Amino acid sequence: MAAYVAENAAGAVVHASDDATPWIDVDQRRIDAFATCANDHQYIHARDAPGGAIAHGFLTLSLLTPATAARTTPAWSTRAVNYGLNRVRFVRPVRAGARVRARAIKIVAARALPDAAGAETEYLVELETAPSASSASAERAELALVASWIVRHYV
Repeated sequence: MAAYVAENAAGAVVHASDDATPWIDVDQRRIDAFATCANDHQYIHARDAPGGAIAHGFLTLSLLTPATAARTTPAWSTRAVNYGLNRVRFVRPVRAGARVRARAIKIVAARALPDAAGAETEYLVELETAPSASSASAERAELALVASWIVRHYV
């Protein structure tokens, strides 16, 4: 099994594509629920915030899981475990009522684990906000978050 993982994991491409994942709604109900879970009730997340509510950065980050789930698991992987993040940047706020999606999910590096149980992969994932009505192109979306995410895959 160690040889299989080493041969199939190191440098493997799980999903490298410019096609986007389905949209995920970031409505006020979701923001309120996250605020309750995180005990973070800062005024900028409230429904009546000046200029409108802004989603928590960590809420946006947590949406990487559902956004990328179907696209980041190699065929040989029986389970994936979140191992952490190397880099996260909250590039632009996500306002209540926006939608987000992942795009450009690319493997930065993959290597077999020393215990030969699986592979560690690092993804570059971008979340985008929904295109605005005034945008010249319906396909253009503003970058909201960039994350380098490490996931351990096991056979």
